Amino acid sequence: MTIPVNNHCDDLNYGLWVSVSEKTFRDYQENFHKEEHEASYFGYVCNNLLGYEDTLSVPSTVVTQPDNRRPMVFPFDDFEHPLVQDFYHGISKEEAERRIEEMIRITS
Repeated sequence: MTIPVNNHCDDLNYGLWVSVSEKTFRDYQENFHKEEHEASYFGYVCNNLLGYEDTLSVPSTVVTQPDNRRPMVFPFDDFEHPLVQDFYHGISKEEAERRIEEMIRITS
């Protein structure tokens, strides 16, 4: 999931898991090696992301990408959560740097 960093050329990217139905998972799996396959699926965020309280179960749309690139995740724009607000409106460069520094601190 990509969070825009306002007034900056880079964005903040989170690698996350999304829970999908068994039917969706099977469709994704069956089409994984088809280079031009593109689809969108409903799912819920399954990670607690740094910088937010409880991001588990944020409803999202997962959009596959051609050439087996990592799918893009778009939270529902009408779901009330700070993650959704940041996804659609961005965060400051200072906030992005704070989160990166915290992630480095946690993993060190």
